[in-house]
Amino acid sequence: MTTPDMSDLQRLTLEKIRFNIRAQMSAELIGSMDLEILPGMLADIFVGNLKAFMWGNQITSETRETSVPATWWDAFKAVYFPDWLERRFPMKTTTIVTETKFVHVCPHLNIATRDEERFHMQFLTPPNRGDRA
Repeated sequence: MTTPDMSDLQRLTLEKIRFNIRAQMSAELIGSMDLEILPGMLADIFVGNLKAFMWGNQITSETRETSVPATWWDAFKAVYFPDWLERRFPMKTTTIVTETKFVHVCPHLNIATRDEERFHMQFLTPPNRGDRA
């Protein structure tokens, strides 16, 4: 990327652009919300952090194990060593375990009508526990 030549610049007109961040929230969600404003890493910048609670339930989870070379040298051996040399100096591996949790949340559960409550409870119920609310 090249820097434009600014030596002939006489005047530059900039436009003030408005931006908006919007989120719809129920009164119950706002009631449980914490607002935290922190100074940013750069000068004159602040970071807003909103935390709130929602009704939810973990539906399922998956655990995966992945074996990766333990060091850069082990990765080099796996790619470039011939089979006979790799048998003589085997590659060491490290196992990385990753757990993924699947969670259903229902932010408007507290404002639902009576007819809708059963639907929300079914949505929050894991499949292996049946469909009774």
